[in-house]
Amino acid sequence: MDLEDIPIGQAPELSPFRFQEQLDFILDDAAFDDVKTWLAHMRTLDAQRTFGARERLKGYLFQLIGLVCEQYAEPLQALAANNATQRGRKDALARLQGYIREHLHEPTLNLTDAAAAAFLSPNYLTHLLRKETGKPFSQWVLDRRMQLARTLLLNSAQMIGVIAERCGFTDQAYFSRCFRKAHGVAPGQFRRRQQTDSL
Repeated sequence: MDLEDIPIGQAPELSPFRFQEQLDFILDDAAFDDVKTWLAHMRTLDAQRTFGARERLKGYLFQLIGLVCEQYAEPLQALAANNATQRGRKDALARLQGYIREHLHEPTLNLTDAAAAAFLSPNYLTHLLRKETGKPFSQWVLDRRMQLARTLLLNSAQMIGVIAERCGFTDQAYFSRCFRKAHGVAPGQFRRRQQTDSL
C-alpha cells in the first residue's frame, strides 16, 4: 500500500512524508528550539542504548512529526482533500512520456535521465511505473519502441535497419529478436503480412 492510499485521518503522522514534495516545512524559532531540545535528548538516548531507550526515541520522533502536523494542519488537509499526490504522479508521468517520445530513438535512453526529466528519483520512478503499468522501466521503454516500430513498418517504406535505428537500436539483429519476441514474427514478415491483409 502506498502513502497516498492511506486516508490522512487514519494516519496523520504519515502526512508530512506524503506531501514533502509539495510543502517546505519551516518552523518558527520557538518550535525550532523545542526540536533542538528533543534532538539533544534523542542523541543522548541513542548513545546510551539502555532498555526502553528505543521506545523513548520513538516518542520523541512522534513529537517531532506531531509538531509538524500541528503547525501545517491546514495545508496538509487541503493537499489531502485535493489529492495533490495523485495529480503530482500524473504530471510526472506526463513529463516522462514527453521525454521518452523525444528520446526514444537514442540507444542511450536510461532510467536515470528519464527520472531527472520527470523530477523524480530513479527508485521512485521505478516504483511509480510498476504501480501504474505493472512493468519495469526497461520493459516499458521496449514496449514504446515496439509500438513505434509497428507504426513505421506499416506507414513507411523505410528499410528495417533504418527503422531499428529510429527505434533506438544499434543492432538490427537484436531489434529483430525483440520484435519477434513481442509480435511472434520478424519485422519484414510483419510488414508483408499487413500489406497482404490490406489487399
